[in-house]
Amino acid sequence: MNWKQALKDARTAYMENNFEGCRNFGVPRKSYSDKTANGLTACILDFLKYHGHYACRINTTGIPRIVDGTLTWTPCNANLGVADIHAVIAGRFIAIEIKIGTDRLSKHQEQEGLRVEGAGGVYLVVRTMGQFYDWYQKYRDGS
Repeated sequence: MNWKQALKDARTAYMENNFEGCRNFGVPRKSYSDKTANGLTACILDFLKYHGHYACRINTTGIPRIVDGTLTWTPCNANLGVADIHAVIAGRFIAIEIKIGTDRLSKHQEQEGLRVEGAGGVYLVVRTMGQFYDWYQKYRDGS
């Protein structure tokens, strides 16, 4: 089975189990693509949610604000290099950094990955949903 079918099947089961309307009238369609960072992030978040895991997106962009009539930027107070997705799978912390194309890890992201692994977590750099799906299958099976 490929990742798109696995995600579709998991979504259908989740929706039918949690929403009576979906049992009676069907599950609304939703398309997935892993061609952009936002698309890949959405795929992974939904996949984990539909499989009963905890996952959340970490936003580190900060907030634009107007102070005394001037637009200023209030930076986020998260660690520099924090991963895009934080998840818990089978009781283990997983940090997932999303990279598309030739995008590379920054020095801060490399250091954050070492911190996560040093604390017993798993740090993943994911470029495609297929890559994540293959990792998940192996991780779930204990390989």
